[in-house]
Amino acid sequence: MSVMQKGHFIGEDLRKLVLKKIVSAGGDAEMATVPRGIFASVAKQLEIHHTTVKNIWTTYCVNKTTKRKEYKRYNNGKLHADHKQYIDYLVRCEPSISLGSIRDKLIENCDLQISTKSISNYLKKVVSRKILTRPAADRYKDDNMIYMQAFLDVLHTKDVKTIKFFDESGFAKPDVNSARYGRSAVGERAIETQDRQKTPNKTFNLLIGVQGVCYANILPGASTTDTYIDFFFKAVNATTNDGYFALKPGDIVVVDNCPIHHHRGEDVLAPFLDMLGIEYIFLPRYSPNLNPIELCFQHIKTLFKTELVRALAKDNLEYAIMHCVNGITAANCYAYYQHANYMQI
Repeated sequence: MSVMQKGHFIGEDLRKLVLKKIVSAGGDAEMATVPRGIFASVAKQLEIHHTTVKNIWTTYCVNKTTKRKEYKRYNNGKLHADHKQYIDYLVRCEPSISLGSIRDKLIENCDLQISTKSISNYLKKVVSRKILTRPAADRYKDDNMIYMQAFLDVLHTKDVKTIKFFDESGFAKPDVNSARYGRSAVGERAIETQDRQKTPNKTFNLLIGVQGVCYANILPGASTTDTYIDFFFKAVNATTNDGYFALKPGDIVVVDNCPIHHHRGEDVLAPFLDMLGIEYIFLPRYSPNLNPIELCFQHIKTLFKTELVRALAKDNLEYAIMHCVNGITAANCYAYYQHANYMQI
């Protein structure tokens, strides 16, 4: 008997012979059990692959038939313009959709029998595969989209000098003081031992305006509702390095949707700031691109990669943070606001 060629179907007679040998060796189709090593033994006798023997047995135990699985054959129908538009629509709605799913939807909705190969050939001409970006679905809900448009419309009409942004960021020594690159001989790894004990987290609270940094403080550990409220109680009495009040009547404070900014934080601060003539509003959900302060934090953490700041952070993390903050100029903040691209700059 010659060895079966790869890709050839196993005939009905050979399938029955495989089952007969397994049963005669002690296989039980009802319990789907076989003696140890029987698949390899039968495969050797019949000169077929042991996986084929196992598949024949499994199919018989489940379906009680010796017939091979029938594969669907699709006529290689021609993709017309409306079919291509439908495929484009499916890919836009769900970029990760499989070729099989596209084929099934074409059969169901367009009565088109076509192979996945034809679909793949078309897609190669119009799209490319790339890493998926998965923004939060809540960002695109109707209520948030309506709020986002209203947010953009309102802030675009305001004097940019009155719009102040607040946010928090965490700092810890292993995060901001560890070099990623080093030098070593060609072909050898660059290894540098260091203490990996994580230092306590520092929370950096920051309020900025287009004129520069308005007010900042650093807390040990994580921020809480109480520390958040306390920040603004102090900010309304603070002055900038130029001698101006950090917050004054007519200003608009914009914060993100962190839980401590809502609930009790909002219940206390909104009326308090309102009494001072300061408006308290929220960014649209999951929209950090609308917050120029994110660029400020990125700038600060980039400065931490410099040799001077790394040396400062080893001895005094808080001092290193404030050193970087003092380096943020009015021109920098103007650029952050300009990059947000929805306020009148």
